Amino acid sequence: HPEIKYYKSNNRSFEWGDQALQSLFLKDRAEEFEFNLKRELLIISRMKNGRLSYRAIIDIKSILVTDNDSKVFYLTSTESTKGHDKKLEQSFRNTIYKAKLQSGVKELVGDTGSYLVAYNKISSDAYLINAIPKDVALIGVNDLKLKSLLYLLGLVSLASIFSILIANYFTTPIEELIESATLFGNGNFLIRAKIFHNNELGKLSSVFNTMAEKISTLIAEVDSYSKHLEELVAEKTASLKRALSLQKAMINSLDQGFFLVNEKQKILGEFSNSAKLFFGPDLEGKSIDNVIKGEGVEPQFLKTFFDNLFLETIPFESLLDLAPKQFNTNDHRTIVLDYEPIRNSSEKIVVVVVISTDITEKLKIEKENERQRNHVKMILKILNGQYQFTRLLQETKASFDEFLKHEDDNLTHDHLLRLAHSLKGNFGIYYIIDLVHLIHEIEKKIILAKDPLELMECFHTLVSTVDSELSALALEYPFLTNGSDWKQTNTYFTYEESQIKDVIESISKARNIAEVKEILNYQLLKLPIKTLFASLIDDCIEHADRVGKPMLQLDLFGGDLRVDPTFCSILVQHLIHLTRNSVDHGLEFPTERLSLGKKENGLISISVLKPNEQHVVISIKDDGRGINVERLIEKAQEAGIDMSRFNEENAWELIFEPGLSTASEESLTSGRGIGMFDVQKFIRDS
Repeated sequence: HPEIKYYKSNNRSFEWGDQALQSLFLKDRAEEFEFNLKRELLIISRMKNGRLSYRAIIDIKSILVTDNDSKVFYLTSTESTKGHDKKLEQSFRNTIYKAKLQSGVKELVGDTGSYLVAYNKISSDAYLINAIPKDVALIGVNDLKLKSLLYLLGLVSLASIFSILIANYFTTPIEELIESATLFGNGNFLIRAKIFHNNELGKLSSVFNTMAEKISTLIAEVDSYSKHLEELVAEKTASLKRALSLQKAMINSLDQGFFLVNEKQKILGEFSNSAKLFFGPDLEGKSIDNVIKGEGVEPQFLKTFFDNLFLETIPFESLLDLAPKQFNTNDHRTIVLDYEPIRNSSEKIVVVVVISTDITEKLKIEKENERQRNHVKMILKILNGQYQFTRLLQETKASFDEFLKHEDDNLTHDHLLRLAHSLKGNFGIYYIIDLVHLIHEIEKKIILAKDPLELMECFHTLVSTVDSELSALALEYPFLTNGSDWKQTNTYFTYEESQIKDVIESISKARNIAEVKEILNYQLLKLPIKTLFASLIDDCIEHADRVGKPMLQLDLFGGDLRVDPTFCSILVQHLIHLTRNSVDHGLEFPTERLSLGKKENGLISISVLKPNEQHVVISIKDDGRGINVERLIEKAQEAGIDMSRFNEENAWELIFEPGLSTASEESLTSGRGIGMFDVQKFIRDS
């Protein structure tokens, strides 16, 4: 509250400043606590090793009282001493607290007797407990034991008496029923059981007699059927037609489409309603290549599949790799295809059943679930790397401002593509997926732009898109962007109390002002490179999993080296292209690695050296296939690149050519030939 000027506790006053209480370090704590007053809520954040340990949100009215005249707030705490059991408390400390148990139930002794104590550890030094006297908890147990014993004796007695009655009452009727069943089984179909008891045996006898009557009737019917076989066949044929009609109706009620393809690759007359919905109403007699077509279908593979299917020169299971499995229709539906062969008595394939399933809604649900998972990942990623994220926001704004300042100058494809590609990669680190996809589409427009006017239009689209998405993020989660305006973010450092003590101790040993400045600069203003590279390493491992090249870890050597975080945070935004390049183009897929005698999981390592005060050497290495120079030269020649600058020794430098990529297909992270060019340009400009 703007009018509140002081916070008072234990006769010590702390000035709040203009906005709210910023931070308060608790005595004898290795962790850091941050206190923020947001409207009527007190937000307490606990930091440990530079990362958020937990966050508590408390209604300020529930813990504060105020003197309206002085407008001084006090923390209120009530502790009831009524009935305080000191012995029970000491027993709890000796058996549970000192042993650091997590949760459970124990019997403890107090001043007034034994207690059953339930406990649950809710923080490093706090427990939630509940105690109840043992005699209250176990009351009635002895009575229950006695009653249970008497009840059991009664049951045993009743069971003995009942078993004697059962033996006398049922033995003779059962023997008679068995004898009747034996005679009936031996062919005496006129025999009937003669048990008329009004009990279960009587009912069983009645059921036996009913069954015997039905069997006798069936035998008579069989004799009649043998005399009228033609009539029976006609009736069964009609029944079969009704069954087929019912089966077809059932198939038509399913969401799957079915149709049959013969040896001439023509569709037969039987198909389901869903098949007509997927492929059109007039299916009968159409060629299969005129029915299965659209995005995801390769016509030559489809033809090869059906040509060889009926020849059976290749096993059906092996041919399935050539058949289209999924495609998108013109009305934006996604259809999955499956194939089942039908064979004749000679085991020759005569017809293939093509089964089609519409998975459009399923994909939508999966996509939404993935979006929700990425949303959670985004929040966690930003919270765990808030300094680097804040620097990314500042650099993004600075880049936009620099472009706008020189808006009238000639804007090149390469420059704008570098900017878009870097933004896409860096926002991808923090799982801001919607923005990544939008920038990817803008990249396509940049590539197709024909003149500076169209390029400038692409730039303004990029700026407005990024601003819109980040503004929405800041509005929904202001604590992620240090405010509701992402363009006004400020970077700040947080330190643990132990770090401050180390700095003070080092300063006390300094011999002059120069040494004091050096200590402050190194210990407070520089950060370990492993802290600044954390997001880069996480992104590399997660990207490897996404593309099917899982890594167990990424090794970092020299991570304790402290560097200027301002420049290094910008550097990380460009180094992401190197780590992703190692995954996309360097590492092999697990099956290929195993065939080459390598370990199944690829390995990427980053080493950092500082040969002198002016330079830092960063090396990124992978154990993959290396640079395919021949493929580079081939792609460069196809792209019309002037090869006079390259020879056998420096041809690998083609990886830095803008727009040149050896990727077989374009994806969100590779295929545009921008990443390596961006890294080289950044290093040279720096």
